[in-house]
Amino acid sequence: MSILMNSELVQRLTTQLLDPKCVLNLDGLLDCVIALFYDCNYPVLKRTQKTIETFLDRNEQLVKSLIDCRISNINFRIIKVIGRGAFGEVQLVRNIQNNQVYAMKMLDKDKMIRRSDAAFFWEERNIMAYSNSEWIVKLHYAFQDLRNLYMVMEFMPGGDMVNLMANHDIPEDWAQFYTAELVLALDAIHSLGYIHRDVKPDNMLISADGHIKLADFGTCIRMNRDGLVRCSMAVGTPDYISPEVLRSQGGEGVYGREVDWWAVGVFLYEMLFGETPFYAESLVQTYSKIMDHNKQLKFPGDVKVSSSAKDIIRSFLSEPNIRLGRDGVSAIRGHAFFKNSVWTFDSIQKSTPPYVPDLLGDDDTSHFDDVEPADPVDCESFQIPKAFTGNQLPFIGFTFSNEFGPLDLIKKQLEEAVLQPIVNGDNNLLDTPVVNGTCGNGNNCHLEEKVDELTNENELLQQQLKNIKEQLEAETNSAKAEIDLLAKEREILEMKCAEMKQNQEMIESEVDSLKQEKENLSGRIKELEIEIGKLTPTQQEAEQLRETNKMLELHLQKCKEQLEQQQQINNHHLNNNNNNAPAVPPPRLSHEIGELKYQRRVLENKIEDLQEQLEGQRRLFSDCQQRLEAEQKLSGLFKVEIEARAKDNEEKEEKFQNMGQQIEEFVLTLERERVSHQHLQNSFVDLQKDKSFLETELRAAMQRHEQEYKSLTANLNLASKKENELISQNKQLQEEINQIRKHSHGPMGLAPVFGGTNTLSSAVSTSSLVSATNSFASVQLHNNNNSILSSSGELEMLSRDQLIHRCQREIKLKEQVCVIEKLAYLGRQKGINDDSAGRANSKKKKKHVDEKRVRDLVEFQMEQERKKYLQKIAQLEEIIQDLHQNLVEEQRKKADLIDEVNLYKKGGAEHIDLNSAQTFRDRRVPRRRQGGGQYQNLENDNDPV
Repeated sequence: MSILMNSELVQRLTTQLLDPKCVLNLDGLLDCVIALFYDCNYPVLKRTQKTIETFLDRNEQLVKSLIDCRISNINFRIIKVIGRGAFGEVQLVRNIQNNQVYAMKMLDKDKMIRRSDAAFFWEERNIMAYSNSEWIVKLHYAFQDLRNLYMVMEFMPGGDMVNLMANHDIPEDWAQFYTAELVLALDAIHSLGYIHRDVKPDNMLISADGHIKLADFGTCIRMNRDGLVRCSMAVGTPDYISPEVLRSQGGEGVYGREVDWWAVGVFLYEMLFGETPFYAESLVQTYSKIMDHNKQLKFPGDVKVSSSAKDIIRSFLSEPNIRLGRDGVSAIRGHAFFKNSVWTFDSIQKSTPPYVPDLLGDDDTSHFDDVEPADPVDCESFQIPKAFTGNQLPFIGFTFSNEFGPLDLIKKQLEEAVLQPIVNGDNNLLDTPVVNGTCGNGNNCHLEEKVDELTNENELLQQQLKNIKEQLEAETNSAKAEIDLLAKEREILEMKCAEMKQNQEMIESEVDSLKQEKENLSGRIKELEIEIGKLTPTQQEAEQLRETNKMLELHLQKCKEQLEQQQQINNHHLNNNNNNAPAVPPPRLSHEIGELKYQRRVLENKIEDLQEQLEGQRRLFSDCQQRLEAEQKLSGLFKVEIEARAKDNEEKEEKFQNMGQQIEEFVLTLERERVSHQHLQNSFVDLQKDKSFLETELRAAMQRHEQEYKSLTANLNLASKKENELISQNKQLQEEINQIRKHSHGPMGLAPVFGGTNTLSSAVSTSSLVSATNSFASVQLHNNNNSILSSSGELEMLSRDQLIHRCQREIKLKEQVCVIEKLAYLGRQKGINDDSAGRANSKKKKKHVDEKRVRDLVEFQMEQERKKYLQKIAQLEEIIQDLHQNLVEEQRKKADLIDEVNLYKKGGAEHIDLNSAQTFRDRRVPRRRQGGGQYQNLENDNDPV
């Protein structure tokens, strides 16, 4: 028994693990492990909790291997972004493994966690994953990572109905076809137990073959067993929302699937006439028209449509108790609007649609509008928590796959494990030597034993297969029985739902009648209150009459008793007298009896009149009481609405006051900006003046430097000319000295010695003078060179005047050297021949080097000055440019502030009031007014409120 129970428990556990609809199946358990790892993997938790750190260290590699083995976004290559909504975006992707194109919807976990009512993704996932209808977009994969949820759906390359209605005029036969397909799609949603609540052209996608499929199930809600839902929020798109959904705002509303049929009527009207039937410039006017739809529904005269089309639109856009489709989809399918000879509701899926999109390939996105690039990712998402938050826990069980998941792989392996032994057993039997007739006589016993063994195994496997088939049949039968039971329950619930609908319709009709009589009853209530005040003495009089009547009845009863007694006495006397004479009552008694009868008749008539009056007053009082109660209820509702509006007005007043403060702040900011702008302008003008002054000074300095450079160059040229002249004179003097020496030598060469003593002494003195002069010149040049070299590093620190002074001093030194060299030449001319000539040549070279160094220093200093002025000019230009940019920016801010102030003065309060409501989804401008809207988002452009 325990073994059987254990096997049943194991079977139950296996069934749950392999059930794709169970939240904690195999994929759900893997999600649970990975979510726990993500939520624990934070430094703060690891530091504070040793057990968490141990868990992470032990299972980190295991979790990473699990993540790598599961399907993720790296298995898909992004082609293009085709939609963007409040929680994420929709991408066109290609599966790397099977090369198929899908639409992948990516949802931000952090945004959904911040919204408490944003659990719509579960309904959307379940409907697309478990629905087998050809009218619903199919979900292929659902997976997640640390930041996002991903839903990989089939791609609908034809775009949506908004795009189709914007680019084509929809004739009545097209509208007939698309309305029929929409009816079948909504019937599939309702059969799953859901109400869509946001049926509109944006959520109707066109496939490659032209048929439409319903999408965006984020607003779906599951119906109760009675087929109704109870909701206190109005969900949907303003132009397509039904009046009963509008009534549910602020209170618990009860409605059923008929809200979707209302949207079908709006969609059909928009296809035929180009705009929604209750469209207005403001939402308030739109809601007012929807609530008064009986009077506001009108058909434009410039568009010709059939009477059956108008009739079905009126049937859809009616009160819930008489709306077409309230009793089931069969009434819609039987309407005269859908009668045609081309298709039926059963064959419409196989028929050719009126419009088939032209596609260039499986990834053609020409029927989708381009989506603007996304804003940068907010770094505040998923901040590192200081404690365990469990951000990943709400998404456990979201993973789904119908191809590559572990559930399908395990099922296939189990099927192969059950069928493979049977196939292998039959093949072994066929392949044995006995069957082939090749067995010898000596192996008969062995082969027979083998055949028996295989036969037994085959029988055992067949028995197992039979048991499995029986188990499957039993499960199938139980499932069928459960389905039948559910169908019966559904019928009962539908009957109850119909009754409830009738009761609801009666109540709503009474409420409507009371609303219509409100204005008349408001005055009538006052009159009735006055009449009720007058009824008080009448009631007292009636009470007195009742008491009098009772007393008279008692008196009359006594009289009757006395009369009967008298009659009995008379009868007795008559019997004694042998009936000789008639019984005559005493005169006094007869008179009293007559008076009493008269009084009785008078009192009875009066009582009847009073009773009639009292009954009429009671009825009137009851009616007044009922009307008063109804009016009190209505007044209570109006009080609640007035309080809500008063609260809204207070909020708007507060916003208005805040806007006033903001305007004052804007004005102050504008004044400060104006002052700063004026200051910047003044600074700009001053800098322009400084720039002009510096440019003038720079030009003057450049001119002075050029003049000084020219003068220095002229002096150097003059010194060179003088040097050349001295060299030529030196050569001439040397030639003359040589000639004098030749003529002055005697035959023995002794005359000059004895005869030239004075000449020799003068020559010696001249030679000493020349040598002293040369040594002085060399010392001066050497000192000059050393001073130049030692101060070369300081030249950059000198000012312009100091540099000019230094150059002039150097020029004077050069002139002194030239004079000394001239004296040396004169000494050589007198016959002095010593080794000072070599020193003179070296002095010449040094002179050239010094001159070159001076020119280089002057040019270097001028270049440095030029660079400094240019840098100053560049800095000033940058400052001027920055000031100009600041000036332009301040002018732009000033213009923006002026625009905002003007916008607020023109009606900013109303603008804020009408656009601050976040109750409903964004609405489109109909194509009749603006050329048609284009498809913006593939799925769920805005979240339900």
